[in-house]
Amino acid sequence: MLLSLLAALFPAAAAPISAQSLVETPDQPAPPAAFREAERADTRSPDGRPGAGYWQNRADYVIEATLDPVAGRVTGRETITYLNNAPDSLDRLVLHLDQNVFAPSARRNRRAPVTGGMDLGTVLLNGAEVEAHPVGRGYQEALTLLELLLPEPLEPGATASLELSWSFTVPPAPTFRTGNLDFDVFAVAQWYPRMAVYDDVYGWDETPYLGDGEFYLEYGDFDVALTLPSGWLVGATGVLQNESEVLGDAVLDGLARARSHAGETVQVVTPELQGPGAATRAPEGSPVTWRFTAENVRDFAFSTSANYLWDVRVSAAGVENYAFYRPQVAETWAEAARYVDVTIATLSEWILPYPWSRATTTEGPVGGMEYPMMVFISGGRSPRSLAGVTIHEMAHQWFPMIVGSMEAKHAFMDEGFVSYFDEEVAARLWGDEEPRWGENQGYLRVAGTEAEVPILRHTDLVSPYGARGLAAYTKPAVMLGALREVVGRDAFAAAFQDYASEWAFRHPQPWDFFRTVERHAGRDLDWFWGPAFASTATLDVGVLAVEHQGGSSVVVLERSGGLILPTPVRITRSDGSIEEHSVSADRWRAEGRRVRLIIAGRVEGVALDPDGRFPDVESSNDVWGSEVGGGPQGLQGPLHDADLHRPPASHRPAPTQPHKGPQALRMHPHTPSSTPAIPTSSLRLDRFDPV
Repeated sequence: MLLSLLAALFPAAAAPISAQSLVETPDQPAPPAAFREAERADTRSPDGRPGAGYWQNRADYVIEATLDPVAGRVTGRETITYLNNAPDSLDRLVLHLDQNVFAPSARRNRRAPVTGGMDLGTVLLNGAEVEAHPVGRGYQEALTLLELLLPEPLEPGATASLELSWSFTVPPAPTFRTGNLDFDVFAVAQWYPRMAVYDDVYGWDETPYLGDGEFYLEYGDFDVALTLPSGWLVGATGVLQNESEVLGDAVLDGLARARSHAGETVQVVTPELQGPGAATRAPEGSPVTWRFTAENVRDFAFSTSANYLWDVRVSAAGVENYAFYRPQVAETWAEAARYVDVTIATLSEWILPYPWSRATTTEGPVGGMEYPMMVFISGGRSPRSLAGVTIHEMAHQWFPMIVGSMEAKHAFMDEGFVSYFDEEVAARLWGDEEPRWGENQGYLRVAGTEAEVPILRHTDLVSPYGARGLAAYTKPAVMLGALREVVGRDAFAAAFQDYASEWAFRHPQPWDFFRTVERHAGRDLDWFWGPAFASTATLDVGVLAVEHQGGSSVVVLERSGGLILPTPVRITRSDGSIEEHSVSADRWRAEGRRVRLIIAGRVEGVALDPDGRFPDVESSNDVWGSEVGGGPQGLQGPLHDADLHRPPASHRPAPTQPHKGPQALRMHPHTPSSTPAIPTSSLRLDRFDPV
C-alpha cells in the first residue's frame, strides 16, 4: 500500500506518499472531501475554529547524540513516547527519516550532496526489537519515510514507546536546511527519526521529503543531550539545563550580567573567552554534554562551533535572545540579538505573545531556515540583509512553529503569512517612515504568465523553484494585502489574531483560515478566495473613457481579469481641486465589467489606485488626462456605443510589460508602533528562505 502510491507518482522510485497529499485543487475554494468529513465528525467548525471534537496526537522525545566534528558525523539514540488521541485504532506508525534525502537513491527536487543518508540501527517497539522486512510485517524504510506495522493496534488513548539508534554524516555545504561548513560550523537539523502527523483530516501524512517542502510534525516535549568536544559552543532549541556544569565561570558571570540588564546586548563569550577551559568549563580533550529541554515544540535543531562568540540580550518580557557567530562577521552580527528582540516584541504585539523563554539565531552554512526557538542564517551580510533574514525567519516562530500547518502541501500558510509581516517589522526596526516596497515587483512580473500557479496547489508540485517562490511567498502576501483592503483593517487584524490564537499548537487547514476571516468580515468571500487562491486570475482596471456633459463629467472604468478588488479613484478637476472616490468590490460584482462615475464639474485628470495598494497588472490604463503629465489622453468628448461596447481588455492584446512601477505593491502607509495593526509584507523574490 505504502509503496504503490509513490510508484504511480515516481515510477522509478519506491518512496511512499499519501494519495490525499497531492490532489490538485480546482479553480474554486471549496474544501476537499476529507475536510468535509472532518466537519461531520465535529473536529472542524463552519466558523474556522477547531470543532468541539478536535483531537491531536502527541510525540515526546528523549535524545542522546554525539557530534564528532573531525569526522563530521552524528551518532544518536532516542526514545519516542507516542500518544494516540485519535478515535481510531492505529495498525501502523509512520516516521520521517529526512537525512535520507541525501542518500544516493533519493528522489529530490533540489540539488544535494550525497552522504549516504541515515544509517538506522536497532528499532524497539515497547521494548521488543522489531526487524526490517520489505513488506507485511516489522518495519520498512522507503527513502525518507519509515512504516512500522504494529503487532497489535494502538487503541485510542494508548501510548507506544519507540527506541531507535542511528547515525549519519552531516552534509557538506553548500546544501539546504542543514550542513557542515568546512568542519568549523555545523548546523544540524531534520537529523533524528521523527513521528509523522496523524491528523483528523487526512490521517497519516506520508508526504516524502524531497528538499523544497519543509515539515509537518506533532507537538511534544524534548529532552536532548548533545556531546561535543570541550570548547565547542552550542545554540539550540530549548533551555540549557546544566549551565553551571558546561560553561566557564566568566561566561556564567556574563549571563548573570545580561539577565540583570534587560534591553542591553552583553557579549558573554568574547574572543578572549573562546576555547576549552574558558567558554566551556572542561579542559581540552574532554567531552562536554549539553542538556536542553523544550516544551510544546514540534522539532529540535542545533548549531555548534569552536569559534563562536555569544551575545545575550534579555527582552522587557524576559525572553533571552541569543546570537552565536564567528569573529569574521562580528561587525554586522553584533546587532543580531537586537534584531531578534525587536522582531519578537513586535510580533508578540501584532499576533500573539511569544510563548517560550529563549530565542536563538546562529551563523553558519544555511542561508536562512527556521526551527522552534531558533534560526540558522548565513554570515557575510549587510546590516539590512541580516536584519531582513532574521525578521523573516524569526517570524516563522508564529507560522508554522506555533500555528502548525502542513508546510510541504500549503507553504503559503507559513511563508506567505510571514512574507506579509516581515517588511513592516523592518520598517519599525530601522525607523523608516514607511516600508521599502521599491524592490517588491515579483508578483507583477509573473502574474498571468505560465510561471504563475494557484496558491492552493500542493507546493511540492510547483517547480521550478522560482515558481514555488511566487506561489508560496510573493503572491500570498500580495493577496493578503488586497484582502485587508477588502474586509477592512480592523476586521483583518482581529481575524489574524483570532486565527493564531485558536490554532496555536494545532494543525489548521486553509479553509480554517478562510472561514475565520469570513467570520470577522461578516460575509462570504468565496468570490475572493477562488480567483486569488485557487486560480491564477489577475486584476486589471483601467480608465476607458471620460465624457464632459455640461457641468459634470462621466468617468467610465473597465475591469478585466477574474480578480475583483476595490478601486480607489483620484479625480482632478479643471479648477485644481482633488476628490477621492472608491469603487467597492461589491459594486464591481453588481455592475460587471464597467462602472460609470458621475462627477460634478469638469474632470481634467483621473488616477486609479494612486497609492499602489492593489496588484493591477497593467499600469498604462490607470491614468487619464492631466494625471499623466502630458495633457489629456485617452477617450474624450461624447461617448459612443462603439467605445462602451468594445471587447473588454481581457480580450485585447496583453501589454508587453505587465507590471506597475515601484509603488505598485505598497499596500498601506507605515503603521505606527503604537497601533497593533496587521502589516503587509515584503514580496521580494530574492528573500525567500535560501534553503
